[in-house]
Amino acid sequence: MSAKRGPPHDPDLLIAQVLAMGSEFAGPAEDIIFSWLITLAAGIDPAAAAAQLLDDHNLRADPVPAGPLGRLWTLLRETAEFPDARLRTTTAGRRGGRRRPRH
Repeated sequence: MSAKRGPPHDPDLLIAQVLAMGSEFAGPAEDIIFSWLITLAAGIDPAAAAAQLLDDHNLRADPVPAGPLGRLWTLLRETAEFPDARLRTTTAGRRGGRRRPRH
């Protein structure tokens, strides 16, 4: 028995399945996003994948639904705002040095 494979931006069709549930999706959205992120292939930029999902499922339009489904939309939108190149520029300026231990 083989699992149905989706496109590179949603390889296990996890986001598609949750969106199909609509208001029945009980959350938590953060768990779904994490599970989706770890299914992406190593060469796939999560921001590009999120942007593709936003376009494929028309999730750029407002209003965002209430509840866990709306939280999923918001997390996908936030993920799309931080492509690899933008993340590299925000971390490139970090200062090095000794860090204090946490207690």
